[in-house]
Amino acid sequence: MFHLYQSNKVEVLLAQLIRLLLSQQVGPLQPQTVVVENPGLAHWLKMQLANSLGIAANIEFPMPSRFFWQVQRTLQPDLADESVFSKDTLSWLVLE
Repeated sequence: MFHLYQSNKVEVLLAQLIRLLLSQQVGPLQPQTVVVENPGLAHWLKMQLANSLGIAANIEFPMPSRFFWQVQRTLQPDLADESVFSKDTLSWLVLE
């Protein structure tokens, strides 16, 4: 299920994320997905979650484009593994 939480303060979102992670009855081998705006925010969240919870494992932090490409691939399995708009692919296309 997809839930969207908004705030102009990242600390408020962190507190909400911690509450959600603690309240969910999820097995330890089932990954959690948190879509983030940039890699720096993903790193900061990992550190804050580990500091607050003692451990932060099996949590994926994809960027929006990668997340939605994975959702599309789930709905249409015949799509390519990587989006043509990924950074690596676009670099080669621009180089040509």
